[in-house]
Amino acid sequence: MKFAKQRLTVNAQGAESGKSHVELPVNYTDKNSAIAFNPSYVTEMLRVLEPDAALTLEMSGAERPAIFKTPNYTYVAVPLVKA
Repeated sequence: MKFAKQRLTVNAQGAESGKSHVELPVNYTDKNSAIAFNPSYVTEMLRVLEPDAALTLEMSGAERPAIFKTPNYTYVAVPLVKA
């Protein structure tokens, strides 16, 4: 996931599933940032959300746990660390 002003870019790649590149408008005004998660964990979290649920991501760095929040749900995800 890459954050830039007002834009989130999500890239994913799987050996059997191929590649995906999605850009979404977001309410983000801080400096450019990037964070990587295990896609299985993010997918698991997204599957339990209502389709129209507002989702907030709280993070304080690319190597620190991030918190995904909705009004009824909180999910903590530990990012992948580059070796």
